[in-house]
Amino acid sequence: MEVKSRISLAPESTSEAARSLHPQTRSETLIGVLDRLINDSKIIQMSKLKGRFVLHVVGADENECPVLDSNVLIAIYEDILKKLKSLDIHRVAILFSGPNLIQDESSRSSITFLFDDSLEVTIYSASCCFHEIDKSLLLADHAYATLTLMYNPGIWGYSSWLTTLSSFFEDSSRAEEDIKPIYVMTAYTLEEAEEDYDNVVAHFESQGLRSLVLPSDQPSIQFESTESIGKLTTLAWLWECQPNPHCKAPALERRSAATSSPYRDSQFWSAFIFN
Repeated sequence: MEVKSRISLAPESTSEAARSLHPQTRSETLIGVLDRLINDSKIIQMSKLKGRFVLHVVGADENECPVLDSNVLIAIYEDILKKLKSLDIHRVAILFSGPNLIQDESSRSSITFLFDDSLEVTIYSASCCFHEIDKSLLLADHAYATLTLMYNPGIWGYSSWLTTLSSFFEDSSRAEEDIKPIYVMTAYTLEEAEEDYDNVVAHFESQGLRSLVLPSDQPSIQFESTESIGKLTTLAWLWECQPNPHCKAPALERRSAATSSPYRDSQFWSAFIFN
């Protein structure tokens, strides 16, 4: 599959990336995803999670995980941890992966701490692409995500994402039968959201999967069970490119005339699952 490319709208430097990131939008987007998947669509059924939630943030950099320090990470993710605790989650694992992550000075790859005296939190940091992670370094029940988030990934512009997408499919094939990993991606503009969407569809259609959009008027979707590895045949979109109602980020100066849309952190979002 040929990856679409054009003049990049994405930040080119770390300082630019930091200016484009909007922490409130990131936090509220994740909380909004949880509300939509748990309360609205019933895609995530809390009883099946058994008090455990695994989040993978793919394509992360130092803005998402600046250091493996519990105080720093709690300051960034306190609202999210409170949300998960309110959902009767007792153990949380968050894996940050991305080639632009800064390696911890102590060479640690993870930390574990208690939040609010009762929520066990494990944070992993892997300074590489998701598909390059040595899963043996993760606890067995942390290797497969309940939810994977990609903030403004720019899949349309980086061919390495195609290998990561294939890893998502492999993980979904190996995940527990009654817990299907969910994948959410955001974008700075509608144009980028649509190009990411098109590239994801094209990649998996080239692998023999069919793509479909689940009807929005069905609040609870019953997926066919898969009895063995290799039975997944469908790329199912929970929602296509839509405005993210949780985006609070200010508009930034556009760096290209390729789009008429204002440039905002996580302004659009979409979500998919394999079945």
